Formats: sequence, structure tokens, C-alpha cells
Amino acid sequence: MGGNRFHRTRPKTKYASFARAISSVSFVIFFGTIAAVSQVVESWDHSKQPIAEAACTEQRKPGSGERSYQFRTVKWPYPKLKGYGARRWYELLFGKIIPGLGPDLDKYSEHDVRFIDGKYGRPVPLGETERSKKIRAEAEKKLTKLRLAGELEWKDWLKDNLNATMEDTVNARATILARTSGAAQLPSFDWRSAGLDLRPVLDQGFTCNTCWAFSTIDAMQIARSLMGLRSDRPSVVYQNETSIPGLVSCMKPRREPAEYCTVNWHGEAFSYMVDHGLPLGSGFQYVESEYETWRCDKASSIKALTWDFVSATPMKVPTREELKQAIVTYGPVVTTVNLDECLMLYGGGIFDEQITKDGPYHMILIVGWDDENGAWLVKNSFGIEWGEQGYGWVKYESNNIGKWAAWIMPDPKVEDRLANPKN
Repeated sequence: MGGNRFHRTRPKTKYASFARAISSVSFVIFFGTIAAVSQVVESWDHSKQPIAEAACTEQRKPGSGERSYQFRTVKWPYPKLKGYGARRWYELLFGKIIPGLGPDLDKYSEHDVRFIDGKYGRPVPLGETERSKKIRAEAEKKLTKLRLAGELEWKDWLKDNLNATMEDTVNARATILARTSGAAQLPSFDWRSAGLDLRPVLDQGFTCNTCWAFSTIDAMQIARSLMGLRSDRPSVVYQNETSIPGLVSCMKPRREPAEYCTVNWHGEAFSYMVDHGLPLGSGFQYVESEYETWRCDKASSIKALTWDFVSATPMKVPTREELKQAIVTYGPVVTTVNLDECLMLYGGGIFDEQITKDGPYHMILIVGWDDENGAWLVKNSFGIEWGEQGYGWVKYESNNIGKWAAWIMPDPKVEDRLANPKN
């Protein structure tokens, strides 16, 4: 249908010149309007704040009590005319027929695939199956052996520091037990207090759906730092830094730059790091509006060893014990959380909404927990104005936090080679 529409000739009528003139004027007016709107984009839509607060208030379930968190004032941008997310027409039409034309994620979904019953209906690869399980078992076995040594070290520390403050005692215990699997039994844990650098908090902005890239790069780089910490060698992470634009543009080589800001999945990013490596370079600064300048630089990259979901049933929220064990064993884990107006407005305290429907998803890192307050400590990519300097507390099971939680493991041989280049 419409097969010849690209070959039509212009009708030769006496009104042709007039029509062309009208079209030219319309063209100028239309693009003039775009230019005017683009200037307004940099200002803020102050009317959005009360609307967002009202939407958050209305979704509160009866009987839930007072909120245990505070709102923040958000700088809401005016909406842009251009939307993101469209795939090329031939990918949609032939993606399932001709190999190579489908979404990049398809190549990671050949075997064990499930679908999210949510807004995006995205296929999800379940780790590296048997290979992943074997590597995981070996890593956990090693940490279990070190657990006894860690407990003995902790007892010696107590003897040598009888006058230590409560804060010093808590931090020392977390630091010592974090080298083993013993920290999973602690009533509270924070990787920052355990001596691990969790990297600066960044801001993905409003118009670019790159939370998956922020969270997976953080998870990989922090896991590399943890591997160095447990190997008693200097970390080589910051000698081999990467960038959000670098990962996004390398993972989507067939996309138009405007499509770099479309929704993606953390499992796909982890699979890419295992198959191709985390690309280094490509500039370190992320500016969401400058996606046209993002370029893939594969001059060097660092491959991960494996990744997997925390739970054998990742579409369900894992148990607290499963999440704690994964956080201690592999470092901060990437998780989805249901994104709503309340999460955008979070300004501190314990986020305790209970929206259980699937999607839209936002991806963050879980970096610790506090059983007394019944909450996970998370790191977000909404800038330091969000929550408590970019971090926050999310009540256990709130907004499906923990669903699709996944970890990644760097390759120890690669890390040792980078730390000892002469060997």
C-alpha cells in the first residue's frame, strides 16, 4: 500500500506556485516556533511542582499513615517537542526476520528469556546460566573461607581498641567483615563506611533515559575497586575511567544520536561488558543535551567475567537475605524501582511508597541497608539535590525495589594485569 508515494511528481497546476509559497511560509513559521520553544526549554516550569505533589499525595493508600520522607523542590524543565524512543522503520518491520536488523538485545536472548509484564515488554536475558553459576559458587566459597579469618581479626581489633568510639567501632567492624561474607549478618551496612569509593553522584537530567548506563557503569567500576580492596592492591579504576556517552554510543552503533536517550536495560549493558568490555575514554563529561556529539571509542575496554540476577526468579522481589548477600559478595547491585512523582520529589528520610504495579522502571544502586529503619540505602542518578546528597533510604519492598536486581563481576586476571603491567 502506498508503494509509489516516493515517486510522485509535482502536479502541474496554475496553483502550484502559490502552494509552494504557502509551504515555504509554513516551513519558516514552524521552525521559527521550534527555535522559540528551544529557548524556553532552559527555563523552569514552576507550575509542575504543585501538580507533582498533588499526584503523589493522591496515590497514597488509605491507612498508610504519615509519610516518613520529605519533599524537595524540583526544577522541572519545560517539555521538549522531540520525543525519544522510535526505532528505525526497517528494524521494526524486518527485525524478526533478517538477523542483525533487530534490537541489539536480541542476541542476548537466544536461550533463557522472560518478558517484563510492564510498560516496555522488554526481553530479559537471565545471566550466563551454568558458567555464571559456577563462577558465583567459586567466589562465594572463597569469601566463606575468609569469614573465619575476618571474625578473628575483628576480635583482635576489639582487644586493641578498648576505648574506641561507637562510630569507629561500627565502621571498623563493617570494614573488616566486608572483606568476607560476614557483613551480610550485620544489622546495618554502608559500603561507604566500609572503605569503598562509590564514585561521585551524577545527574542524568530529565530528557535522557540513561539511568541504566549510570547504574551499570557504577556497579562495574565499584566492583573493580572492591576486587582491588580484597586483593590488597591499589585500585586501577580511575586510571581506566569511562563515560556514559562512551558506553551508550558503543552499545548502539546503528542508532541515530537522538535514539541514544531511549530506554534500555541493565542486563543488556552487563552482557555487553562481558562480551565486548566496558569502553574507556570517549570523554568523561555527560551533558544530556549534547548527545549529538557522543562517539564510540573502542581503543581500549575492560571485560567483565560474568553477571547474573540476585534471585533465580528475578521478576519477583528477592528476599532481604538474598539482596544483602549479593551486596556484600559482589558490591552494590543494580535494581529497578517503580518510578513515580513521589520518587522524583524525594528529599530525605525513608521513602515508603507502596506502588506495586510494574513500571515505568528506574534503575538505581543498592549500596547498603539498615534493619532498624527497615530500609535500603540507595545511590541515584538525579544529582546531589535528590534525597540526601544523591543518596536515599527506600523502605524494604517499597515500589518493588529489588526486582530485577543484578550484580556484575570483573575479571580478576584482567584486573591483575592492569595493576601489574610489567608482569
